[in-house]
Amino acid sequence: PPVHARVMERSLVGLGRPSAAQTAFDIRCGTGVSTTASEGFADRRIGIEPAEAMMRWTGTIAPEADFIAGVAEKMPMRDGSIHLLTAAGSLSYAELDLSFPKAMRVLTPNGNLVVYDLQPRMTFRDSEGLEDRFDYFRNRDRWPESGGQWLDRGRRARMEQGCLLRCQRQCGIGAPLTPERLRD
Repeated sequence: PPVHARVMERSLVGLGRPSAAQTAFDIRCGTGVSTTASEGFADRRIGIEPAEAMMRWTGTIAPEADFIAGVAEKMPMRDGSIHLLTAAGSLSYAELDLSFPKAMRVLTPNGNLVVYDLQPRMTFRDSEGLEDRFDYFRNRDRWPESGGQWLDRGRRARMEQGCLLRCQRQCGIGAPLTPERLRD
C-alpha cells in the first residue's frame, strides 16, 4: 500500500519539519518504493539493497533515484554526507552493532535518522473477518525463519549512545486494500 510517503510526512513534521535535505539514503530499499517516500524532502535519493533481484524494479518505481547493491553495514558513503537516513522495516535484518555506528558516521551533524515499520491491522472496516482469514493461512502455511532480530531495550540503549531521540510515536495510517490499490 502507498503509505511510505505518508509515514515520511508525519515523521518529518514530528522532527519540526527540517529544511529539505540534500541527500537521503534508504537502507534495504527493496524495489525502491520506500526510497520514493523521500521525494520532495531531499534533492538526491539513494537506496541500498542486498538482494540484487529486488532492484530490477527500481528503474520503474524510482527512476530519479540512485541505487547500490550492498548492505547497511558497509554503506559506501563518506562520513557526514547524508542528511536524511531512512530505514523502513529493515533494521531488524541488519547487523545492528555494525550498521548503526556506520549510520551515525555517514549522517551530517544535524542529520536525521527516520526508522519505521509497517504492521497490518487485521480488520476490515465493518467486520473482524480478516483476522480469521489471516489465522487460517498462518496456521496452514508455516512462516519461514527470517533471521530478524528484535530491537530490545538493551540493544537500543547501546545503539543510541551519542544520539538525540527527537521524536518517537506510534500511529496508524489507513490504506484501503482494493485490487486496484494493490496493483499500484
